[in-house]
Amino acid sequence: MNTLARTAPLPPIPTTSAARRTSLWTRRVLGTSLALALTGVQAQTTATPAESTTVTAPVNSRLDAQLFYQLLLGELNVQEGEVGTGFALMLDAAQKKHDAQLYRRAVDIALQARSGESALKAAQAWSKDFPEAIDPDRLTLQILLAMNRPEDTGPVLSKLLNRSTEAERTDSINAIPLTYARVADKAAALRVVKQALEPEFKRPDQAAAAW
Repeated sequence: MNTLARTAPLPPIPTTSAARRTSLWTRRVLGTSLALALTGVQAQTTATPAESTTVTAPVNSRLDAQLFYQLLLGELNVQEGEVGTGFALMLDAAQKKHDAQLYRRAVDIALQARSGESALKAAQAWSKDFPEAIDPDRLTLQILLAMNRPEDTGPVLSKLLNRSTEAERTDSINAIPLTYARVADKAAALRVVKQALEPEFKRPDQAAAAW
């Protein structure tokens, strides 16, 4: 699959199915968190004094008690309409734990609130934390286009094209017109795309697709 295959324009608000997935995600996270928290409590209460003196370090868990409460508080804030607070808590947790799923959730929260700047902030932070991942760059491109900022898409478009394999590159280039189809400033979009495709014009095998 080419790097631009899933870079379709973002809808203005999440669909019902997206909301259901969000609800399922929330229940899974909270359920897993509670199970891990209870497991930790049980382990502490069943440990003998001798064991406590010989253990030098606790068992590490990606979802510790502090993260559990932070995620819980974040989700409760979102449900109560305090989306900005919920987003900030989720993004903070994602950055602390370097967790791609939490970055995705932060982006989703911002998009549900129709906050393009917050969604962009989360997607760019995700890309910075996971420089080899493609999904955050796709989202960054989608968000910038949804915010009608084609002039800012050049770097991420070039990055996605450069990641395409030789077999995928033509398909990626052919997907660009659809990706930019809803942009209001066609002249700005053309300038950015032309600049991003400049290296391709010099490649005999890709020049036709780039034109």
